[in-house]
Order: sequence, then structure tokens, then C-alpha cells
Amino acid sequence: MANEGDFFKPKTYYVAVYDQTPGLRKGQSVLLNGYKVGYINSLTRDTKKNKIVTILKIVEPLDIPINSTAEIVSDGLLGGKSIKLILNDHYNTYLESGDTLLSSTEVSLLDEFTQSVDPIAKKIERIVDYLDSVVVKTGQLQAAITKTTDVMTAIENLANKSSNMITANHENITKTLDNIKLLTAELAAKRNELAQTLQNLGEFTSTLAKSDILARLDATLANVESITKKIDNGEGSAGKLVNDTQLYDKLTATLADLNKLLIDINKYPEKYVPMPWGKKQRKDAKKKSSQESYNQ
Repeated sequence: MANEGDFFKPKTYYVAVYDQTPGLRKGQSVLLNGYKVGYINSLTRDTKKNKIVTILKIVEPLDIPINSTAEIVSDGLLGGKSIKLILNDHYNTYLESGDTLLSSTEVSLLDEFTQSVDPIAKKIERIVDYLDSVVVKTGQLQAAITKTTDVMTAIENLANKSSNMITANHENITKTLDNIKLLTAELAAKRNELAQTLQNLGEFTSTLAKSDILARLDATLANVESITKKIDNGEGSAGKLVNDTQLYDKLTATLADLNKLLIDINKYPEKYVPMPWGKKQRKDAKKKSSQESYNQ
């Protein structure tokens, strides 16, 4: 409704003609850039042209250029309406009181949603009609259901066969896993022993550089590396690796040989490190070494 203070303000009237004015009522606001400059004075129906003639009362000093627009817009989420003035800045000629503005109606979010949904709803309706006429009436739906049931039955049979196969080979699978665990534990134990041995060898590195131990050590480590690569590369299946007793025996013998060599180095280092003044000591060391039980 109009404010009481509007009575003392200058008043100018303009006309806007619409095809329809949904939600528009007398007293609703006329806005310019969101600011209220007037209100709707009246709405009447032109029966000859089937149009709605709207009289706008402007109560603020305002010059409106020709070809400006009075647009019906939504005023909040509850469906209220107002009229927004869109001034045409391209003209310096202004309307007189009683002149007619261009008119337009803003498309609301609900209208946009309805316009977007309507085509989709029509497509869905056509799809439903198609399914009703083609799938159901021709029996294709029943055929599809039957086929799906057959596929599910086949999957169930496959699952049952797989379960039976695992159950039948449960003992073998368990033994294989146990053997793998045992082999892993033994290799880990030997690896720790080898690491300790190599640490001890570090103390003799500088003095053994010219001795013949390096050749023997290189050959031994190459043998260990060859065996380790076979294990890491997984030659054959896990079952073959577990049951390959030759590979295990070879690795055990190699580690034992390396251990004997290190014991001999610790006990008779002069045997491997030639000293200009120690020929007799080296000869005695070789003799005693050959008499040791681990070199028999």
C-alpha cells in the first residue's frame, strides 16, 4: 500500500499494458535499482484487447526516458510481485505523465524449473508408453527376467565349484603355506648370521686386499646371490619352490662353507695375510688349519 508520506510528494502517472499479471495487486511497489519510487495505483482489464492495463504512480522526482520498460518481477520467495523500472539510457527524450511504458515479465525460478522439467517429463512418459507397449505386451520383459535368473544360477554354480575346489585342496594349501613360512624363517636366521659375519670381516678389509681370500669370498657371495635371485624371482610355483630340496641344501651348504671360512680367518689370519717376516708362522698356520675338524 502507499505510504502516508506519499500524499505530500509530487505524483506522476504512467501506464503499462500486460497480457497477464499473475500475483500483481494494487498497492504493490514500483522499484528502481531496488529502491521504491512508487506503487501500483490500479489494474483494469481491457475487454476489447484482452489486456491488463496497469497504472503506476511515481511519488519520487524521476525522469523516465522513452522506450524504458516496466517489468513484473518476483518480490521474495513467497510469490509476491512488484514492478521494476528499467530505464533506457540511450535516449535524452523523456516520457510525460500518462505516457505508456514498454512492458515485460521476468521468468521466475519456478517457471524456469517447470520449463526444464516439462520436456523431461514428456520423454519419461514416452519411455513408459514404449515399455508398456513393446516390452510388457510382447513378453520381452519376462524373457529378460528369465535370462537374468539363468545368469545368476550360473554364477552360483561357479561359486559352489570354487568353494568345493578350495575345500578339497585345503590340506595341500595349508602345507604349502607352512613350508613357505618355515623356509622364510630359516632364511631370515641365516641372513642375520651372514650379516654378523660380514661385519666381522670389515675389520680385516684393509689387510685382506692382497690375499687370496677375496677370490674365495667373491665366489661364495656370487653363489649366495644366485640362489637368492632364484628365490626372489619365484622360479616355478610356490609349491615347487617349497619342495625344491636341492635349492635349500645348496643354500645351506654354501652358508656352512662361508661360516667355516670365516672361522678359519679368525683363528689363523696369518694364513691369508702374507708377511715378509712371517713365512714360518704362515706355514705353521696352514698346517694347523688343515688339521682342524671343519677343514676335514
